[in-house]
Amino acid sequence: MPPLVEALRVFPSCRFARAARTIAAGTAIAAAVVGCTGKVGSTTGGAAGTAGSTVLPPGATGPINPGRVVAHRLNNVEYDNTVRDLLGVDLKPSSTYGFPDDAYVEGFDNNADALTAPPLLLEKLQTATEALVGAALSSSTAGARIMVCDPAKTGEAACATQILSAFATRAFRRPVTADEVAGYAKLIDVAKSVGDSFQQGISAGLQAILLSPRFLFRVEGNPGAGQNAPLDDYEVASRLSYFLWSTMPDDQLFARAAGGGLRDSTSIVAEVRRMLADAKSSALVDNLAGEWLGSRQMAVQQVTLTDVNFDTTLRTAMAGEASLFLGEMFRGGHAIKELLSANFLFANDRLAAHYGLTGTGTLGSALVKLPLTDSRRSGGILTQANTLTVTSMRDRTSPTRRGKWVSENLLCVVIPPPPPMIPQLDPPSTTAPTSVRERLAQHRAKGSTCNGCHQFIDPIGFGLEHFDAVGRWRDTDNGVAIDATGNVPGTNSPFDGAVSLATAVGTDPRFLDCMIRKLMTYAVGRTLVTTPSAATPMDDTAGLADIHAQLGSTDARLDRLLELVASSPAMTMRLGEESQ
Repeated sequence: MPPLVEALRVFPSCRFARAARTIAAGTAIAAAVVGCTGKVGSTTGGAAGTAGSTVLPPGATGPINPGRVVAHRLNNVEYDNTVRDLLGVDLKPSSTYGFPDDAYVEGFDNNADALTAPPLLLEKLQTATEALVGAALSSSTAGARIMVCDPAKTGEAACATQILSAFATRAFRRPVTADEVAGYAKLIDVAKSVGDSFQQGISAGLQAILLSPRFLFRVEGNPGAGQNAPLDDYEVASRLSYFLWSTMPDDQLFARAAGGGLRDSTSIVAEVRRMLADAKSSALVDNLAGEWLGSRQMAVQQVTLTDVNFDTTLRTAMAGEASLFLGEMFRGGHAIKELLSANFLFANDRLAAHYGLTGTGTLGSALVKLPLTDSRRSGGILTQANTLTVTSMRDRTSPTRRGKWVSENLLCVVIPPPPPMIPQLDPPSTTAPTSVRERLAQHRAKGSTCNGCHQFIDPIGFGLEHFDAVGRWRDTDNGVAIDATGNVPGTNSPFDGAVSLATAVGTDPRFLDCMIRKLMTYAVGRTLVTTPSAATPMDDTAGLADIHAQLGSTDARLDRLLELVASSPAMTMRLGEESQ
């Protein structure tokens, strides 16, 4: 008999898109939740609080509204990591079975509003689930972890309940009810009625659990319309684990939740410190490096410069430096401002040669931490080859792209898209050499359509012009001496080159606000609201201001910002809504 799977159940206050197909046994697969706001299973969401406000933590500037996150489908990275930790097999199913790419919102691919469940994904999930369960039950180690009893000794009915209850509790990231388990246990009877074995029935039950919205989505309880209430301990545990590890809670987090140990900021901060020291926190730094710093783009970045061998080894080193740098920043007790101006970098032989570093000795192929000895580089993300390359064109630098990246990713100033039919930048002249800066000035002179944005973003990009399209130092551009001077729009702070640009951006009041906003957006997996309306009654202004007040300045440590975000009302509470 082909594997039986659960027809995904309709829960209160959920909207469904159906994409059913029938398998041999007649079991239909319905599509997963597109948006869900009601309670699922035993999740309660905590006791309701005072409508529209919460008790203010120290430093708050007004009522803190924690907001809400719609039912959060596991994105591809989260799914891969979760089935790895749940089943004990690492098949990387999202790439192996060709899951559709997740949508990016505000630079991140974990925004719950964008994580829908299209029919193509559901088909891929079914194929992956069958392979995952088969691989797990075929492995002596993984299989022993799942088959926690012997049906010959315990009895098949009791053993099935024990196996499925233990598995579903971990899969759903909370205790399960007897009624929930009973539904899955019935699949063993169905399997045996058509001649399959007990283990094949267990396989069907496990697959059904993995295809359930209770596994595929992180759904939190609804405290009621207009009510702000604490999340329960299991919901907090899941928020922490997917924030820091992009995977399910481990045994210690589950134990903390079971004992009611995630109800105050002190306990949460203690868990954050433990989790940050765990190797699984590499997911946090890899995701931020890949999405915020753009290192995921490095694998497909096009470079047509003829004087550089832009091969896989160099690409990997550039992307690896971005991840290692962020990991050091989070774990090494560094100030937030060191994101832009650090006294160290990471390099191997290939990257050191690319940077023109001397006196490093033989480094080998592994990236190692080195003291910054090149006074032309800031030591932070602005002068890393990864950032400089992914913000360039394939054959030249782009002050416009670089300035836009700094504006949006470091100052949170959103630049609107260009109007249609914008002419391309003129190619360099062969008779009268011109720099990219000069050509951009000529481009702007053609009309006023481009000037509004270019006047705001280009000046910042000019500060990085001493670095070519792959991040190497240069003194001239097309034979013209580099002019890397400018002023930061908004503050008018002057700079001359990348080092003083890093200082100007790092002391800009918008920089700390932006770092708080970026990390909070990633942590909660939703768009933050600072201009509420009738359609979006949430307002994150007070919550962001409270974190800023507790940090004080960019001299504060980055790991402290991580702790404040993790223990904030936006991460530990939720705003209720009217059931549909």
